[in-house]
Amino acid sequence: MITNICIQNDGYIQCESAFYQTLDILHPDIKIDIHTGINYLYGEIDSGNWGISYLLSMYPYRLSNMQLFMPAEANVDDVRMSLEELSQYTCYMDLSHPLFSLEKTVRELVSNALQKSGIPETVEHIREKFFLDAERYNRPLTQVGNEIFRMMAAIGYCEGKQVFCFPWMSRMRFESYHSQLTTTFDILASLGKIVIVPVGE
Repeated sequence: MITNICIQNDGYIQCESAFYQTLDILHPDIKIDIHTGINYLYGEIDSGNWGISYLLSMYPYRLSNMQLFMPAEANVDDVRMSLEELSQYTCYMDLSHPLFSLEKTVRELVSNALQKSGIPETVEHIREKFFLDAERYNRPLTQVGNEIFRMMAAIGYCEGKQVFCFPWMSRMRFESYHSQLTTTFDILASLGKIVIVPVGE
């Protein structure tokens, strides 16, 4: 179980989500320490925080969006690890992550993930653990409304992901999702996961 990630880099990251996109800059003199539980990274859209979250979760899937001037590595529990290796444990909480099929229902994605990971839980137990609506559970992710973050978290958990990286949100958008987001954070933290949340001040 990953409990700590320390990362710094130098370069440019074209960050994208369902809501925003920006060219973010990573500063080589800024080192980010991330621990088990909820890690809020406060700052503007281009303050480097979204770049860190995006780099940890979308490397190597979006290499064309990244120009790095330092090795693509991080210290993971005091051991140097490539970001490509780390990517098997990270999940970008946006539909652009390759984990999230838009064709299958959430139930199907959860079932497939449990079979793949071997996690000894049932599809129905996962629904209850993440407080998911039974009807929406049988829909694709594009049709689950504000529950989308808990749905994606459930899928990521079943895939064995340990680090959940959210896209940057403005303070206003964060507040509009507030209870849906914070419930998702709390569930993941209670399961011993790392949650990275870049948000506007």
